[in-house]
Amino acid sequence: MDLLEMRRLRLHQHPSTGGKRWHSNLTTPQARINERMQVLAPLYASVSGDGFGNRTGDALEIIVHKCLHSVSMQSPRYSYLGQFDLTQPKNQEGRYQKLQPPRYLAGRTSQKEADFFQFGHEPGVLCIECKNYREWIYPNHKVIRELIIKAADLGAVPVLVARRLHYTTRTN
Repeated sequence: MDLLEMRRLRLHQHPSTGGKRWHSNLTTPQARINERMQVLAPLYASVSGDGFGNRTGDALEIIVHKCLHSVSMQSPRYSYLGQFDLTQPKNQEGRYQKLQPPRYLAGRTSQKEADFFQFGHEPGVLCIECKNYREWIYPNHKVIRELIIKAADLGAVPVLVARRLHYTTRTN
């Protein structure tokens, strides 16, 4: 049963987070709830809007880009497509400009863009996708389906770089 239906939680809202619902224990004094909401709600609003999620996603992609670049410098066999121009200033949204890899590879096309391709591996070209999700990614997640379809369209090997992969998602 839902804890709200069992009357074990109370719902709250704060003007800075619009329709976002906040939960509290029934026994927590209202003064304590108001005090915590004054701190947490504006903080939540500052990181959940205005493209903050895009900037955290960019951070993961920039890390992967730097790793691919480093590997490529050590061994040109492992060249890659997809890059950030970190020498240029950020745009008005506070993001670096990214040069996406093409949607075609060796005569094959895909409707979706990969984050990166890396060449030089015996099994084939790696189709790399970066996802900086806070929630767990399970084997049936749409991100995995889309990556497999994209890689299959291009005849590439799918590679997912993510923050939280559930252990059932990993393969040997």
